[in-house]
Amino acid sequence: MSRYICCKLLKKNKFVSRQAQKKKSFKQHPERNPQFENITKIKATYLAQNQPVISMDTKKKEMIGNFYRAGKLYTRETIEVLDHDFASYGEGKIVPHGLYDVGLNKGHVEHRNEPRYH
Repeated sequence: MSRYICCKLLKKNKFVSRQAQKKKSFKQHPERNPQFENITKIKATYLAQNQPVISMDTKKKEMIGNFYRAGKLYTRETIEVLDHDFASYGEGKIVPHGLYDVGLNKGHVEHRNEPRYH
């Protein structure tokens, strides 16, 4: 069957090309609120005793190298990148993360390179 015929049949039967949309959410766990209430109570106890309360957050690992990145930037020349994002062609991975001291109201954002394995 030709590509043209396939496209006509799909269109005739109301099939269209679509991109998945992130709209469904997970159901709330019944213990979720008590967990956060407990964390808040423990945090208040530690802060009252001048003990440190540290919050840490990490982001998605990113490969380092000449790979495609979504987005645009102003440039005078074409930006050419590899046509496939194979980790073996990269220079490692980076793990962005941040630390926040609740009591001191100070934070620090850092990134760590993961070694490249062959």
